[in-house]
Amino acid sequence: MLKICKLILIYVAIACFLIFLASRMGLPFYKGIDEELYLNMAKSFWQNFSFSRDGVLVSYSCVLYSICLSIAYWMPFSNVWFVMRVLNVLIMCTAIFPSYLLADKILKNSRIALIIGALSILIPDMLYTSYFFQENLAYPLCVWTFYMIYCVFQETESVSWPKLILLNILFAALFFSKSYLIVIPTAFYGCIVVMYILRLENRNIKIWLKSILLFIAFILFFEFVIKACNGFAEGYDHYSSQIMRIFPIDLRFVMDWLRGVAYYVFCLLYTSDAADD
Repeated sequence: MLKICKLILIYVAIACFLIFLASRMGLPFYKGIDEELYLNMAKSFWQNFSFSRDGVLVSYSCVLYSICLSIAYWMPFSNVWFVMRVLNVLIMCTAIFPSYLLADKILKNSRIALIIGALSILIPDMLYTSYFFQENLAYPLCVWTFYMIYCVFQETESVSWPKLILLNILFAALFFSKSYLIVIPTAFYGCIVVMYILRLENRNIKIWLKSILLFIAFILFFEFVIKACNGFAEGYDHYSSQIMRIFPIDLRFVMDWLRGVAYYVFCLLYTSDAADD
């Protein structure tokens, strides 16, 4: 109980410091690019539970961050931007909890785990909290996901369904916060396949097949909900054309993507080995 109290106190102290910095910076948002889009979607979601930009519907899957920002419009404060920055801080600082839990499980030393937890939210990237970027949500989601992956790998006999369900919810949340984070669930299930090939995995393969189907079901369900919010109307999507121009899907793109997946698979294999030890 004392450890939890210390962890919460560190969270509150660092969050207050970051909120103070956010209140003093007074940075304007970047008009015409990402920040303006996220703010517009947050406001439209608050107004009519749809996702639009300047009154034009947008077809965009990564809406989770904007949904979180929309909470600011429900607050009885006039300075909505400051409230959003406070939300950024509170959300991003939650990375301290999975960082501490993961470090404590691996190192078996709560004092060092507390230090690692504190350092995880004292990195320079925490200054993103003064901006309206999706990284404010994606960072803690990633850390929570890696913690849950470690917990799943620790179960040697069988995998509990509550953990698998939570893990797949986190996988889906990653995708709907930053679409490129689909690489993490891809690498995870790729890692499971490699473990079966190397005979490092002896749990029933049906569990993992059901887990993959569950992940796909979550993606399809939340995609359906997003489209339903827009009345199933086709909206404007400037990101797809931009990405296709910058990163055309050719052999080089596929090879680079596979190398990225292979890197994560290697890291996860190492993690699973550490969990077994």
